Amino acid sequence: LICAGSGGLAPGCLATLLSVYLIDNHYDHELPRANVAAIIVFSVISSAGGEVILQLRERMQAETWRLAQREGFMRKFFHTLPAPVTIASDDGVILAANISAEQLFSAERGSLNGRALGDFITLDSDFERDAADPHRQRQDFERIVSGRATDGSALELAVARAETLAGERSIMSLYLRD
Repeated sequence: LICAGSGGLAPGCLATLLSVYLIDNHYDHELPRANVAAIIVFSVISSAGGEVILQLRERMQAETWRLAQREGFMRKFFHTLPAPVTIASDDGVILAANISAEQLFSAERGSLNGRALGDFITLDSDFERDAADPHRQRQDFERIVSGRATDGSALELAVARAETLAGERSIMSLYLRD
């Protein structure tokens, strides 16, 4: 069964035949043919199941590799965009910020993630009302807001917001221009 589960049909059948041969040649009395037939049928069925498991595991590994490749590409693309972009949850927590956004806010690499968006952008009542209302109509818009860098310097920003659903949660992508 271990051979079948890890190697598939051919190793499982080979292990079965070898086992039947060894059992048959090492017992003083001969095994009833019905028992040998049952062992072979059980092992072939188990080996076929092992083959299915092996193929599923190989497909899953290939898909995991493809997803990792796509994620790496998208991560590289996101971080090398010349425009400052932040991605925030519907409650205003920054989930990701690209290098341009970090430079705009004079922040160290990775230091914006997990912080409140309101620490850097003065959110107007529309932003706050939208975040507080789970049944709102999701709208994309652009407006001018004030912001501040981590060093305290003031910024005036054009913010374009695009919103999408991730399961039950809303995620906002904010495209910034100073």
